[in-house]
Amino acid sequence: MDSQLVQLLFMPENHQHHTQALEFLHNAHTSPDSWQTFLVTLNTNTPQLDDKIKFVCLQVLENYVKGAYKNATTDSQTLLRQQLSQWMTTISTVEQQEKVFIRNKTAQILALMFVVDYDVRWPTYMSDLLALLRMGPQAADLYLKILKEIDLQLVDRETLLTQAAMDHANRLKDHLRERAVGSMTDSWHDILVQYEKSNPEVVCHCHEIIGSYISWMDITLIANERFVSVLVRHMQDPLLREAAAECLLEVITKGMEPVPKMQLIESLCNVLDSAGLLKPIDDDDSDFLVKLAKLVNGIGCQLIQAWNRMEKKETPSCIAIRDAIENKTVLLLQFLASEYDDVSGAVFDFTRGYIQMFSVHGVLTDVHKGHLENLLFILINKTKYDESYNFDQEGEDEAIFNDYRKSLRSVLRNLSNLLPDLVLKVCHEYIMATLGRWQANNWRDTEASLALLYFLGEAVPAQQGNHFSGPFQLKITTMASMMRLMATCGVSSHTHPAVTLQFFDCVSRYEKFFLLEPQHIAPVAEAYLDHRGIRNPSPRVRSRCSYL
Repeated sequence: MDSQLVQLLFMPENHQHHTQALEFLHNAHTSPDSWQTFLVTLNTNTPQLDDKIKFVCLQVLENYVKGAYKNATTDSQTLLRQQLSQWMTTISTVEQQEKVFIRNKTAQILALMFVVDYDVRWPTYMSDLLALLRMGPQAADLYLKILKEIDLQLVDRETLLTQAAMDHANRLKDHLRERAVGSMTDSWHDILVQYEKSNPEVVCHCHEIIGSYISWMDITLIANERFVSVLVRHMQDPLLREAAAECLLEVITKGMEPVPKMQLIESLCNVLDSAGLLKPIDDDDSDFLVKLAKLVNGIGCQLIQAWNRMEKKETPSCIAIRDAIENKTVLLLQFLASEYDDVSGAVFDFTRGYIQMFSVHGVLTDVHKGHLENLLFILINKTKYDESYNFDQEGEDEAIFNDYRKSLRSVLRNLSNLLPDLVLKVCHEYIMATLGRWQANNWRDTEASLALLYFLGEAVPAQQGNHFSGPFQLKITTMASMMRLMATCGVSSHTHPAVTLQFFDCVSRYEKFFLLEPQHIAPVAEAYLDHRGIRNPSPRVRSRCSYL
């Protein structure tokens, strides 16, 4: 093999030589036996071999495995297997670990060979792979990378493009379930325990693999005291806890019948709760809190799914699942109220499902109403802008908060559909109290009160778009009292542009209020035309007022 030509592949500035190199690579891909040359090169003087040459060798081998290898002779298949086994041994034992892209490409080739060879041409594939683990942490890393690539070959819809491919993948999974998953799970446990102190990266990778494979494996291979005790221990390790939380989430989301699913979740929750791991912690590590919130969200959503699949009768099983959901409500509220918006947003699905459950069930006890009222107070409080929000130069953080606020309003809308009177009552009390003393308040509170007033236009039913007419006199009186206060309290003079924008949006949305009480038209029109509106120092306010 011409190593100099391979080097020229990575020098496009030399057009003539680069063209020669590309032609050389094309011939290597199309020549039926050239893969053998690259295979031998790969195993020759490996530590001294340039990384670019290694990668090109692996690319040629990958191309061969994807194509002609399927119909290869026994001798060719044996040669490739033996040489790649030697290569894996080499990169698992070298003093300086190979680059990630070299290890990843090796794993991809081995996964492609698995799809072609297992179980007929290479029945000992998995046991041969497991034998690598004796060689240490680099071997464990390669083993896990190969398993990850195998999983992609077996479950990735972008890979399984035909029914024949899906059927073949299912057969391979059946073979693994019958002959290998016991040894595989033993190896995972060994990796988790052996490297938990010395190599957290490998342990986290192992958590990821368990989470990927659990979807089509027997749940009892992982959901047992041996594994759970290790996962709980890892949930207490700052270097491992995020991966452990993600792994547990994959375990509880595995497809199961409702009652076994509830029993699995309750068993895990009892263990985690006993260890004090489910409650939001006073921790600056918001990344872990997000993972923990996602775990709680998954617990809640899975229980609600189980409950939805049950016949809505007062059977012991249905009651047990409903009680399990209720017991998680305090956790839901704690995470929803988190100061970190990404933590709070991570439990939105659980929140929506909890509200929807009562829409289906139709029975609300005083306890349920208390939970939902607390939930409403949290949603109102989380409506407020962060102090750090930059209105002059909105960036990625501001865009993330705006998306969060939209999702928050969606949850508020769900709650108002269930309990419109409660939402109107609580929002009315908050708005009246806040606007009544807006001069003494932080601008965030004032803006939030106006944002809620604006939101009520979507949440509270209106007759032909008019919130100030119709048969529901209490609603009309309540909406009118809030608009009256907004129009007369002087909040239009607030200096913060976010408050001013929200004020004018409310005026526009509730224009029919001014037909009910026309005495407010002139003062509000004046606000549009002076320094508060189209002559405001803020370009955003000027633009918005001109549009409205």
